[in-house]
Amino acid sequence: MLRYEAKIIVLMQDNTWHLETIGINVPEGCLDEEKIKRIALDNFTNSNMQELINSGYEGVGGVYSFKLLEDKGRTIKLPCFDIVVELDGEGYGQITSCLHEDIPIMTEEDKEFHAAMDAIESIVMAHAVAGIDIEIPAYLEGIETAVNAINQNFPTSDED
Repeated sequence: MLRYEAKIIVLMQDNTWHLETIGINVPEGCLDEEKIKRIALDNFTNSNMQELINSGYEGVGGVYSFKLLEDKGRTIKLPCFDIVVELDGEGYGQITSCLHEDIPIMTEEDKEFHAAMDAIESIVMAHAVAGIDIEIPAYLEGIETAVNAINQNFPTSDED
């Protein structure tokens, strides 16, 4: 996947035009400008619709411009669970979060809890490396839902 930056023209309900900038992922080898514009518009409307409606969105005018971003690696800081993904631009990366702590002595239940949280981190990392946009609201909601489900299955000792 190649990372592009696209500028989208948005019509607001007060009949003013705004320029919104988004990041998009485009399959490698895709040189079709119309396809890149379609990907940008689909990504924009799918990931930002509720926010757009709340801010007075009326419609999308189109893609103003787009450009290929150099893949020198990047750091993605997500607004949940202090998740930080560092991509090196070579198809590798690492992830840190506050989903769990290293505990020297663990019960069997602690091990299962940590394995579940490791799985969440691994999936987020794999998606980022594969070029999936892990910053969109629906993806973030999915992380929160998964973590909440794990926490419900492993109550803390003061909940016993």
